[in-house]
Amino acid sequence: MFRLTRSITLVRPLLSKRFHASAIARFPKKETIEHRTRELEHEIRLIEEKLKNEKSVKTTAGDNLTEEELSQIYSELTAASERQSVMQPKISADYLENLRVKFLDTRPAAAKAIAQASSSDTSTSSETSSLIQAAGQQDALTGHSEKTMTAKDFDQLLYANAVTHRYNEAEKLLELMPTYGVQPTTRSFNHVIDAYANVNDSENAIKVYKSLREAGAVPDIYTFGALVKSFVNSNRIDDAFVLFEKMKSAGLVPPEPIFAKLIAGCLRLNNTAKAWEIFDEMQLKYHKPDEVTYTLMIHACAKNDEVERALNLFEEMPNRGLYPTDVTFNTLINACVLRTDYYQEAFNLLNQMQEVHGFKPDRITYNTLLHGCAKNKDLTRARNIYRLMLETTGEPEAHQQLTPDDRTYSSLLWTYANYRPPKRNAESSVLNEESHNSLVPTDGTPLYPQLPVNRRELLAEAQAIFSRAQESTAISPSIMNAYLGVHVAHHQADEVVNIYQDMFEKLNVARNGYTFKHVLDHCYRTKNIELAYKVWDDREEWLDNMRQQYHQDEKDAQAVVRKKQTDQAISQADHGWTIADQKAAVLLMANTMSRCNDIDAALNLLRTHFSKGSPLGTVALADLKTTYNKCIQLDDEEGRQMLLDICPPDRSLTAEKTRLLAKKWGTSQNNQRWNSKHR
Repeated sequence: MFRLTRSITLVRPLLSKRFHASAIARFPKKETIEHRTRELEHEIRLIEEKLKNEKSVKTTAGDNLTEEELSQIYSELTAASERQSVMQPKISADYLENLRVKFLDTRPAAAKAIAQASSSDTSTSSETSSLIQAAGQQDALTGHSEKTMTAKDFDQLLYANAVTHRYNEAEKLLELMPTYGVQPTTRSFNHVIDAYANVNDSENAIKVYKSLREAGAVPDIYTFGALVKSFVNSNRIDDAFVLFEKMKSAGLVPPEPIFAKLIAGCLRLNNTAKAWEIFDEMQLKYHKPDEVTYTLMIHACAKNDEVERALNLFEEMPNRGLYPTDVTFNTLINACVLRTDYYQEAFNLLNQMQEVHGFKPDRITYNTLLHGCAKNKDLTRARNIYRLMLETTGEPEAHQQLTPDDRTYSSLLWTYANYRPPKRNAESSVLNEESHNSLVPTDGTPLYPQLPVNRRELLAEAQAIFSRAQESTAISPSIMNAYLGVHVAHHQADEVVNIYQDMFEKLNVARNGYTFKHVLDHCYRTKNIELAYKVWDDREEWLDNMRQQYHQDEKDAQAVVRKKQTDQAISQADHGWTIADQKAAVLLMANTMSRCNDIDAALNLLRTHFSKGSPLGTVALADLKTTYNKCIQLDDEEGRQMLLDICPPDRSLTAEKTRLLAKKWGTSQNNQRWNSKHR
């Protein structure tokens, strides 16, 4: 009755006054109402039937298809999509050729400069020493040495010492200039400031700048540029920007290297938004970007997985008369290899670089590709790249920078950690055991002739690679963590304990936040609560030591505080103790405790680290599913309520999502409490 009355109310305004008046005149009042009611009911039935038919038409196609037919259609669509991606690659086969870019290989010039710097290092040092000695043997009456030196001679020596990072010699030369009757110029002071900037010593760079002012010299744009460089290199990025803004306020036009240095400093702190802001300001107000700046911005794109944007920047370069360098190519490959959908394109791009420009891959190129192999679990390509590096390292004509280094071995070992041998039936497994067990490395590399087909061979090859790394390079925490990750991923419990407890100490390698994370992950999988407690205690001690290194004294100057904060941010990212890393470790440890039925300890840990105002922020219940499920399994209603108190309700969840989540995790009785708690 309500439905009919509601329908009448909705339809009544549609009836015209004329129809209403004629109906009253033709029928008695009672009959008129009954007649209109019947008409309205008929119209409502027609509308409902129409809506029903429309809905039926929309759902007929899906309703008439079986799940098997739908699966077949999905497979055909997927195959068509794959065919289209093969037919239409993101980077065409003639991409570089059509761009008509010219390639500028900076490596030979850089190698020559390094060689010259090395050869001149001794001569520069000896000449500086002779000057110092001569100054000590000056004639007491004349006050002059027999050797005559001009300002130009001193500036050349100062520049050579600055380039070779001999800051002590540079400052001694600056002090000697008055002794030889030569007054230091602004350029002389600039070279010494640059020498300190090259060794990341901003404090002494500032002292030299003050000496410049005291000597009556006038600082120029290169003086401020050297100071900005020293601030960025010393991780005083805020001070660098303060000086940068003062330069612009004074009407000075910052040279292009200053913009590049500031962009590089922003990227080091992963502040890509600020890097783009500086880049836009530079090209809109001051300078046209050069190859170095474009390469930095391509790197900024790589950090945000913006491959399309990186390619757009690369395509702009020939239009502006710029030549991409070897660094540009390596950075572009890095941008491609970090995106799964551009992974194959990275290798296609490398092939074009080699064919069109004769580009010779170096260690940076191969390390970049190995990083992509680890991310994409591509062990076949990773082994080929490593074998190629070992083969070409011994060739006299090969580039000197092909010897595998720390990044090579860590990326290679992570590929072994991520790779899973294909599953095989029993018969093929026996055949493969027989055919591969007899195979050993015979080409001077630690690799089997063929791809490992089982976990035993995979681990054996990884161990052989680690042994080769010990022979050829210093073992770093990143290599050790990768080697540890191989055994964690392939469930080698005894070896995990051995590496963590003994091998780090034996090889004198420091553990870091990533080390503890990998071992805690192993403890969660294996329910090894005893090892987890030991690892957690080690981690807490290590974390206290790391924080103490960047402790900020109330007496510290504001500049010192800013530098410590920046240094700490870089250290956190490098060693795995950012806020996100710390939060993830607490959640992992709590879930490990819960999985081992230690609910009370897990809740105490969570209360300690996620109390009100905690630097770790808040925690979501979705991150603690193991702990929540364990409370239900153990019928620990008090623990469950405490967990709900620790985890604030997610206001973004709709009532339906909350109901389904509660139904998935709890009993019907708990569902009601869950809904009332999170409604």
